[in-house]
Amino acid sequence: MVKRMNKHLIAFEVKKFAKRRKNLVIISLLFISIFLIFVLLNGLQSGETDTKIMNYEHNISSIKQSLENLPGDDTPELNSIRESYNEELDLLESQINAIRNDDWRKQLAIQIQLDENIIHDINSEKVIGGEPVHIIEARIIQNQELINLDIEPVHPIIETEGIHFAKNIVGLTTSVLGFIIIIFIMGDTLSVEFERRTINLLLTQPISRSSLLLSKTLIAIIFPAIIICLICLLSIFLGVIFGGGMGALNYPLPYFSIEEISVISISKQIIYSSTLFLFLIIFTVLLNNLIALLTDSNIMSLGLSVIIAVSFNLAVTQYGLLSSIAHVLPFTYLNSSAVIDGTIGVMTGNANVNFLTGLIILIAYSVIIYLFSLYLLNKKQFTN
Repeated sequence: MVKRMNKHLIAFEVKKFAKRRKNLVIISLLFISIFLIFVLLNGLQSGETDTKIMNYEHNISSIKQSLENLPGDDTPELNSIRESYNEELDLLESQINAIRNDDWRKQLAIQIQLDENIIHDINSEKVIGGEPVHIIEARIIQNQELINLDIEPVHPIIETEGIHFAKNIVGLTTSVLGFIIIIFIMGDTLSVEFERRTINLLLTQPISRSSLLLSKTLIAIIFPAIIICLICLLSIFLGVIFGGGMGALNYPLPYFSIEEISVISISKQIIYSSTLFLFLIIFTVLLNNLIALLTDSNIMSLGLSVIIAVSFNLAVTQYGLLSSIAHVLPFTYLNSSAVIDGTIGVMTGNANVNFLTGLIILIAYSVIIYLFSLYLLNKKQFTN
């Protein structure tokens, strides 16, 4: 009887969620946005080759100008500079030819050589500024792995092959913007019952308070999981049908850690970041439910949940506060894509900020908040 009642209650919550116009509108806009982004990126790809060649030609022109501006003196130092410039000119001209001949393996080999030369110049203090060394090193490692795996490189942002487009859309979804959107969809599952006083009607039914909270919690798990899965599937579908195919599932992406730079496959990046983000959403919805129990206000609970989440995340990741304990703070994991590729761990200097630690921390906090919310719900007195 109790199991049947729980099933009916969950089904009732699912119908309520699906019938809310706000939810349908936001989800529809979300999927329309994905389609529009795909169309935009698909249009940008047409001029990618010309843009590459123009950039290299601009670099060649700048180097030739620098050579002309060098003094005519025949000194060892000036001869070394001329030799360095001429070597770079040869590499850039070879790179343009490789692009025109669509020889991606040669392009990668030349890019590795160019990047190694840049690192050498930075280390010898011939160059000041420019890209950070760890970014250049990561590109070298990634390009070398692409050669080893015999995978053709793609543009990291505008590529529309299924797996690459899905990676970028998941990256947007598992960010602050995606977090706010999904919390706005999911965050009022319980708080709206308090604000509208419909909780009183629910409790007149033969439903235990624990069953009520459990049903709300399951909705907080089921629907975000469905939304994230649909986002991934839609992105992959668009890429496969209109973007040139699926793409390599083992495509290497840079992975940063305090000790070294390595690579992670694109499929792992998508799966791990989506999973971590799902548990962050579950934790935040449970936190929102707890605040709703204390305030009886939908707007206040949503507002406080978002403010707490974003403030803690910015404090840790942007301002370096609480870095030593960043791994035990749940909102460190708000930008889950940056957690999975190691960026947050490097930014905070905390090697414990990773997928496994995040999963454990979010589950532990979620359980604690759920049990505390259940205690408060059982003690709470409701009035009309």
